[in-house]
Parts: sequence; C-alpha cells; structure tokens
Amino acid sequence: MQMKTLKSVAPSWQTVVLVCRDCSKRSKGPKGFSSKQAVAEAQAAVRAERPRPRVLRSNCLGLCPKQSMAVARVGAAGGPQWAAAATLRDVRQFVGSADTVAAGVAATTTKSA
Repeated sequence: MQMKTLKSVAPSWQTVVLVCRDCSKRSKGPKGFSSKQAVAEAQAAVRAERPRPRVLRSNCLGLCPKQSMAVARVGAAGGPQWAAAATLRDVRQFVGSADTVAAGVAATTTKSA
C-alpha cells in the first residue's frame, strides 16, 4: 500500500491563543467565568488585529494556576507567552496586549531551546 504525501497548507493566521477548558472544571479553578466566556473575551480583544489571531479552547495546558485560568499566546513576537488569568479583564489585557508584562497580568515568556 502506497502512502500519499501530505500537502502543506499555509493558515490564514500567524498567532494562536489557547484557553484551557479544564481550568474552569477544577475545584481550585477561576471563580465567576467559564472557558467559553474567556474565549469570547479573547476574540473581542483581538477583533481589530490584522492578521487576526486564532482563538481556541484546548485541553489541559499543564500550567494549572490556582484560582486562575491558563491562557497561552503562541506565534507572537517574542516567543510563546502564557498568563494565569483570574478574571475576564485579565484575559482581555493579556490577549489584546503585545507586551503582556506592561499590561499588569501575571505572565511568563517561555524561551524555546
């Protein structure tokens, strides 16, 4: 049986925002908002950006912050970034700001090897 070669396709987006769907299910997760609400807030924050980042809910990101939701931005300038968002306002600030540290959200930049 011959294997077909996969065709590479370029996406219409360059940045991906991942919102952990498992954080809102944990007993020590964020209070007062769900991952669906966080995705809607993130989409509203990036509405004016061009090219617009893709916002997705994902399974556990493995960050598991206490009383917060893990949000990651991959493909942005400066490398992958993640934040522990305790409120919807934190989600909007992190996703809508290119410089997350200046936004006042507990954010970490991961250096890839």
